[in-house]
Amino acid sequence: MKNIVFLTILLLITISVFSLKIAVPMGPTLFTVLPIMERRVSVEEEYDFFYWKSFDEAIAMIANRQVSAIFLPVSYGATLFSKSLPVRLSAVTLWKSFFCISNGWEYTDIASLRDQNLYFAQGKGQTADVVMRILLKAEGLDPDTALSMKYLSPPEIVAFFQKGLAQLAVVPEPYASLILNMLPGSKIAFDLQTLWQETLDVPYRLPITGLFYVPASNESEAQTKNNIITIQNDFQSSTSYLLSHTDEIVSMGKSVFPTMADSVLRNSLTNSEYDFSFSAADKLAIAHYFETIRQFLPESLLVLPDENFYLF
Repeated sequence: MKNIVFLTILLLITISVFSLKIAVPMGPTLFTVLPIMERRVSVEEEYDFFYWKSFDEAIAMIANRQVSAIFLPVSYGATLFSKSLPVRLSAVTLWKSFFCISNGWEYTDIASLRDQNLYFAQGKGQTADVVMRILLKAEGLDPDTALSMKYLSPPEIVAFFQKGLAQLAVVPEPYASLILNMLPGSKIAFDLQTLWQETLDVPYRLPITGLFYVPASNESEAQTKNNIITIQNDFQSSTSYLLSHTDEIVSMGKSVFPTMADSVLRNSLTNSEYDFSFSAADKLAIAHYFETIRQFLPESLLVLPDENFYLF
């Protein structure tokens, strides 16, 4: 009996030591990992999931190699890579999530944003802010003078809409659907991803979130390759489940967003584009994204990532 107990404890320790540790931000990215967290899909590896709540926390996890992989905005991951932090892109996971919601104001084109108060979820330099600044500049508008760009947390933006203090905001799902559900007169003014393609006249999707691999300090390239293949297979399975089991994902999502109605979570899944993808075409989209940032906002990406940035 003692031998059985000892072997059981040893097995648990082995799983803990050799499981891959994945860091996830609180937000729409969580839907990607729920099928694995809730053991709805068969996976090749054991995973432990951790949450990060700020970029400082994410940087510490990476610098100290406390995680095996981490979900980050694609452009932010590129910035960390350029600063020699050990992150390499293994896949893009989210391609559509940001929407401009208006309440009592009519959007006609980018120029109609002149003199408006436009709120953004989180802070300056994050994906929606960077993309919107690029699009404004592409249309000849100075983002710092043509309009007022303000930054709040997603719950604060929701509260501002409730109190009538905000008419325009670019927010990710599920907060876009939450505002639409909360205020019957509100509507989607534009989705940031389509506006990117139309304004810049390009066919490329907008890479929003990626899964970045963080190799162990003494890890061989062969071990990295094996881990990446496993991660790509497992998270593709998880994303496939997400796309084909909406009701189950909504139910699981209640543990993450307990105050949101089922209809809000369901609409947010419909509006978003989850695709765990790592193809040659994706590389072209990512490269175009980085080159466009360098063209319009060079201070946001000081160096273009080289081929070592990609693990596909």
